[in-house]
Amino acid sequence: MTIREMIEEELDKLSEDRLVDVLQMVRSSGLRGSSPAGEGIMARLRGIRIDGPAYFSENLDDYLAGEKRIEDHLP
Repeated sequence: MTIREMIEEELDKLSEDRLVDVLQMVRSSGLRGSSPAGEGIMARLRGIRIDGPAYFSENLDDYLAGEKRIEDHLP
């Protein structure tokens, strides 16, 4: 089974509402050829910048769990 067939099989299981969400995600993900030729996923990931407290990465689990909020630590 090809990747395309596996994706189609999973899409067939989704409701129409969820398909709208998937479509929006695909369109906004840059998977439609918007990246420069030769630029791989790692190069694109290195370009991501996060604006947050200096210790953000040390406390990532707390932020993901909702125990801390970035808004509480920004000027």
